[in-house]
Amino acid sequence: MGLLLIDLDGFKDVNDIAGHAVGDRLLQNAALRIQSCVRDGDTTAKLGGDEFVVVIPKLKNIKVLHDIGAKIVETVRSPFHIDDNQYFVTASIGIAVFPDHSDSAETLMMYADQALYAAKRAGKNQYQFFTQTMQQEIRERISLTHDLRSAIENNELHLVYQPIYRLQDISLIKAEALIRWQHPTRGNIPPSVFIPIAEESGIIIEIGKWIFNEVLHDLSTIDPMRLQGIQISLNISPIQFAHPQHLMAFIKRLERSNIPCELFCFEITEGLLLEPSKVIQDTLKTLKQAGIKLSIDDFGTGYSALGYLKKYHIDYVKIDKSFINNLGVDNYDFILCRSIIQMAHELNMQLIAEGVENAQQESILKVINCDFIQGFLHGKPAIFSSLLEQLDLQMLQEKAYPMLGAETKMAALQHAATKAN
Repeated sequence: MGLLLIDLDGFKDVNDIAGHAVGDRLLQNAALRIQSCVRDGDTTAKLGGDEFVVVIPKLKNIKVLHDIGAKIVETVRSPFHIDDNQYFVTASIGIAVFPDHSDSAETLMMYADQALYAAKRAGKNQYQFFTQTMQQEIRERISLTHDLRSAIENNELHLVYQPIYRLQDISLIKAEALIRWQHPTRGNIPPSVFIPIAEESGIIIEIGKWIFNEVLHDLSTIDPMRLQGIQISLNISPIQFAHPQHLMAFIKRLERSNIPCELFCFEITEGLLLEPSKVIQDTLKTLKQAGIKLSIDDFGTGYSALGYLKKYHIDYVKIDKSFINNLGVDNYDFILCRSIIQMAHELNMQLIAEGVENAQQESILKVINCDFIQGFLHGKPAIFSSLLEQLDLQMLQEKAYPMLGAETKMAALQHAATKAN
């Protein structure tokens, strides 16, 4: 017997934008489409919300499950026409098999759910079969989630700051605050591993508050004038925008501390702006009115469109490092980066290239008029005191040698950073 657990990707957006009446009709139509994909004698049911289940009895071979899974994915992805409007959702499907995977109904449902989760993590709009590897991954994620909940209390998290340089003269003018997790037994756990876990579990809210506290603590140890106009970038999760009270509380703390909001730039993802709710739109407006700058992180990896960036008054666009890695003279990435830079400049936005690691990348980015660069070529993430030492040295050199060349200035700054580390 085969068990298919189906979840509609993007259904919540339809409910939020068009209302629950339209959402209910979409669910009815989706149910009919799913039923049309199965055989006579198979069972389909709605479990709740936007989840469906299909039971395939008397299964002679696994190919039947492949065929039905692919057919459901293909059928659901077609537009839904409701009241002269089109709505789009896709289907993610997890599949488990009796008795191959388990002879327990409860366990079989759990395995199908794990396979569904794997389908969503792999990009949605697809089906996945349960494997024992998934079981191990789930255990690992549960363990990490448990440990992450206590990481703040146990002082396992810390911040580092990666410099961002003005490309014209290699002046340090911005820095991105980055979180690091030093696990007591596992060692350093990359943000690419624990940030998705934090977002899925909701722990990102507490981590976001912790980051605000740490940045303000670092700033409280110095005279803000010592930063010489440098801007601190903070990564803000879409989950945090769903709970904007914490963002508003941060602005109020800045006001009480007499720290200008202009000192901060919030880095957000492209997806946040695609079809933002009224709450998100109001939050973005409040942030801009307070003076906080906005930057789009990893531009080019999602639904890239410079038009909506202008609509929400985005200040900076960060070109994803995947385009910088293979940047060469007149190759595809060169043409793409140049086009993004030209269009963004027309809309009065500034560009930051991420992942700049060699002189050739830097040279090409100069040719196509990129504004800022960030990467290991000139500056690795370092503790706050190291950032301050670089700034102090930069100010000293600018006063002593106003005509100092960019290369000489950069060499001195790198020497100071190495010494500090």
